[in-house]
Amino acid sequence: MKDRLFFTALFTSVALTVQGQPATVSAQPAAPLPATPADTPYAVVERGPHHRVWERVTYELGPSGQAVPRVHRYQELATGMHYKDANGQWVETKEQINILPDGTASATQGQHQAYFPGDINQGVIHLVTPDGQHLTSRPLGIGYDDGTHTVLLSQLKDSTGQVVNNNQVVYPDCFTGLKADLLYTYKQGSFEQDAILHEQPPDPASLGLNPATTKLQVLTEFFNGPKPKVKTHPVKKANGISDTALYFGNTIMGRGRAFLFGDGSSQPQPSRHDVLAYKSWVEVQGRTFLIEEVPLTQAMLELQTLPKTSSNFKSSPDSMFCKPSKTRWLPSAQPIQASTKRIQLAKTDLNQAPGFVLDYVVLVTDQTDFTFQGDTTYLITSVVNLDGVTTFEGGTVIKWFIGEVCSFGRGG
Repeated sequence: MKDRLFFTALFTSVALTVQGQPATVSAQPAAPLPATPADTPYAVVERGPHHRVWERVTYELGPSGQAVPRVHRYQELATGMHYKDANGQWVETKEQINILPDGTASATQGQHQAYFPGDINQGVIHLVTPDGQHLTSRPLGIGYDDGTHTVLLSQLKDSTGQVVNNNQVVYPDCFTGLKADLLYTYKQGSFEQDAILHEQPPDPASLGLNPATTKLQVLTEFFNGPKPKVKTHPVKKANGISDTALYFGNTIMGRGRAFLFGDGSSQPQPSRHDVLAYKSWVEVQGRTFLIEEVPLTQAMLELQTLPKTSSNFKSSPDSMFCKPSKTRWLPSAQPIQASTKRIQLAKTDLNQAPGFVLDYVVLVTDQTDFTFQGDTTYLITSVVNLDGVTTFEGGTVIKWFIGEVCSFGRGG
């Protein structure tokens, strides 16, 4: 028993002695943390006809102290964003119209190309689509059609083109009888023709037409080109008119518009009161025409805001102008010739006087059956023309700064 007590006391004494001795620890300097690479800026890592992929890398320290890269990417979308240069490389499209040494003008830095004559009445508008189809056209005139009779109000006349806003050509005051302009706009994914009326057309009743059924029409003649695939939409119950979508390969003439502008902007922009401009592709007397039309009853309020014309639209015995005809009367075809006038560089923006616009738009639509993927972020920076079936996967993120997503099913 005494031995056990002695051992316990001895163990306690030794323990207290050990605990009472100060611990000696040699200080070691801390190992420096590895340097973290600098984050990279966004850069383009992939290009295609209608997109580019942007990517950047950021770095974070992992649990082991090593720098872990994080890849951030998004896909920018815009129809016609790039075109292939002479070396077969995708380069950025430029919405630029250049005046050529012969006095004409062209826009060729894109998937589609457009060529403009010095004088619209002497030459033609020549559009080459991305798949190589050639559309050659020239407006003929402005008229009425009440379903029984047609009347040609005005005919194209000489007018020298002017380049404005870098990507537009305007032919001012280019119709007889009515003060009206023609404006062409070249964009990376589209090409547009606007007929802009700056005066009221005459009362159709004064020409023997029925105002309730009269349609205001712009006739554009097409020469020696491909025939489009025509998709006819159902007849509108309100006015008995059906619209069409015209397909030239991967290019479509979609829905046109008619609207009033004159708010001081440098370019015609549709208002909240724009109406549908209907299209038809017709052959008359062996000639081919695109007819754009809008029911006069739907456009009357806008047209009445324009100044009244001072022209006399009464018909004369020796002319078919302004004379109702059950069969459409056409003036003789104007020969296509080299222009004797030179396109000018406009010193100012477009004429900002109020105007009523009838337009047609040619859209590039080879983005078919497109799928927005759920693991991708998309940035829309201009108009995107989609054809066929468009699919949105769950989790898709779409952002945009300007423009809109325009989706056309097959047939518009």
